[in-house]
Amino acid sequence: MELEVSTVKHIAHLSRLELSDSELERFRGQLMDILTFVESLADLDLESVQPRVHAVEVTNQFRADHPHEPLGTEEVLAGTADRQGDTFRVPVVVDTEDVLED
Repeated sequence: MELEVSTVKHIAHLSRLELSDSELERFRGQLMDILTFVESLADLDLESVQPRVHAVEVTNQFRADHPHEPLGTEEVLAGTADRQGDTFRVPVVVDTEDVLED
């Protein structure tokens, strides 16, 4: 496959790259090598190859789902940096004075 320098310039422009003439020529050769390789893949006999999502076999590792008692309030709040009674204290995200009321 032949790749024109103007095409490489266009790709460089889309990529926001400024390339010298020698870089354009070097990348033209590298892109031609890539495209030639990709074209060669069309020659492979893949009739007996099953389509795959992953290159290696992947299985999910699920843990057993056993019901249990929920954590108590003190256990949950024990690791918090700041609390107010039985709740977490967090930084203000929305100032309630700025909220429009209907």
